[in-house]
Amino acid sequence: MTELRVGVVDVYVVRPRVDDWRVLTLRRAPGNTRAGAWETIHGSIQPEERPEKAALRELREETGLAASRLYNVMCHAFYLHQTGTVQMAVAFAAFVEEPGNILT
Repeated sequence: MTELRVGVVDVYVVRPRVDDWRVLTLRRAPGNTRAGAWETIHGSIQPEERPEKAALRELREETGLAASRLYNVMCHAFYLHQTGTVQMAVAFAAFVEEPGNILT
């Protein structure tokens, strides 16, 4: 039997501005899986961690930003061949305030 796990989060970072809204994507570093790919923030949910806490943690770890507002957007499933599991990803929109500078 294939197991279903709620194991990852995706975080879409939005910086609303008066003239336009900005959405952050990160480019994967050379030497990593999917090197050069442009992606949203994503990561694993730690044991005993709720998805919204994982989203805020991943946002802080990956960018140094804190969300002023966090909204759940959707859930989507995908199959992992390596583990034989169906993973459920919980997607969030994280709004950040100005200046919205990220770690480099």
